[in-house]
Amino acid sequence: MKRISFLLIMSAFMRIMYAQEVLIYSQIIPVEGISAAELFDRTEVWFTKTFVNPNKVIQQKDKENGLILCRARMPHKSSKTSGKSLDGYIDFALNVYIKEGRIKFEMTDMLHTGNLNVKPTNSMGLLTVSDDCPIPMPPAGKGWRNEVWKEAKDNAKIEFDKLAILIKLALENPLETQKDDW
Repeated sequence: MKRISFLLIMSAFMRIMYAQEVLIYSQIIPVEGISAAELFDRTEVWFTKTFVNPNKVIQQKDKENGLILCRARMPHKSSKTSGKSLDGYIDFALNVYIKEGRIKFEMTDMLHTGNLNVKPTNSMGLLTVSDDCPIPMPPAGKGWRNEVWKEAKDNAKIEFDKLAILIKLALENPLETQKDDW
């Protein structure tokens, strides 16, 4: 919990410090004819099947208002041979807003932390819409920094797309307990 609080404070600090628009990946997924309550249940089951420790990932859930807020982490590995200090993690918020017949699936507040076992450790911080990496990483030049910055954002987008496909498939199928032939 302390780590999550730290990450949220760091995220807010980075927003203020660099005054950049936060990077958000978002998709509305229609699921015709399914009630909001049923979509909530299917989404909750999806989190349980998708994440190793869903109780740690899910920060807040509110069935009445159709809301599930999460904090998750994905590994990040730089393809740059000189970017090993950038290997690490991207922590992110995964928010699901649920209404009758559709959900809004959103990834935001993506915070990169470099490999703490490699010196110097390079953390790019909060991923934003900017094309320019806002974090100086001496002795790296601006071109290299912008390449690894774009790579981190591309990796986050790939993860978002993968999760969006998985949740869409889960939402289209009834829960196991709703199947008549068990």
